[in-house]
This record gives sequence, C-alpha cells and structure tokens, in this order.
Amino acid sequence: RVRELLGTGCVPAIHGDACIDEIQGASILSGDTLMTLLAEELRPKLVVFITDVPGVFDRPPDEPGATLVPRISVGAGRGPKI
Repeated sequence: RVRELLGTGCVPAIHGDACIDEIQGASILSGDTLMTLLAEELRPKLVVFITDVPGVFDRPPDEPGATLVPRISVGAGRGPKI
C-alpha cells in the first residue's frame, strides 16, 4: 500500500503504534523498525525522522555523556555506519 501511495505522488507519514502480536498478545511496533523495513524494501534516497530531541544520539539523550551522532550512512548490505 505504501508503494501505491508513493506512485500517486503522496509522501506518507509513518509512525509506530500499539499492535496485535501473536506471541505476546499486544506490542509496540517502533516507527524506527517500520522505517528500517520500508527502507530495505523501497530503497529511498532520503529518510527523515521527526523526534522530540535534536537528533540521533549514541545513547538515550538524557543519559550523562550522550553524544549527538553527526551522520549516519547506510551501505548496501552493511547496515548503518555512524
């Protein structure tokens, strides 16, 4: 369905949410997990994350010593490179 929306020129906004889980009964599906799966399938040139913190950190941003990650690159089959 996302591919259909993209084909019409729409830019979908996707977020995580509570969902039914066959093993646990209910679970939280992370927006990060959704975007990872979609990016692997659709191979976009750019992915944008909107958050309540000023970027991506190497640990939770409220922990002492948390460092802002300046750039994340993803290569073919290699996963993220920070």
